[in-house]
Amino acid sequence: MKKTITTLLLLATLVGTAHAQVRKCILPDGKVTYSDVLCNKDVAKQADVNLKANTVDTSPARAEARKFAMDRLVALARQREPNRCKFTVEPSVQGDGQQLAEAATYECFANIVAEQTGHPLRNEAFERWFENQQLAEGKRSASGKPGTDRSS
Repeated sequence: MKKTITTLLLLATLVGTAHAQVRKCILPDGKVTYSDVLCNKDVAKQADVNLKANTVDTSPARAEARKFAMDRLVALARQREPNRCKFTVEPSVQGDGQQLAEAATYECFANIVAEQTGHPLRNEAFERWFENQQLAEGKRSASGKPGTDRSS
């Protein structure tokens, strides 16, 4: 029984120090110290330190991780359905036609993944590609050249 009480008292002491408040003490000469006890009376400034707050901004890392995960899922979707989401490359009217077609292809596969996971779909890249196609077809019809097919 004595061992149990002694053990409980020892554990209570350890738990108390494990959750101790950390204090930042700034001395008059500018030196900073951290302690779990109150600062001396001769300190210029004393402040409690919040150890539970996440002070590191990880939002760029989270965004990069989401992009990396989406890139992997898009690559898998491209492997499963290689004949889907193909866009023709027209002579570019606005920007690089190959880049527009590739962006629309990526977005198409990303939308396939989004449908499967219940996320919202996007069409910005497709709209830029389609606008380029329409401008190219208008330019081609004005010059009398035959047109080509759209996406499959």
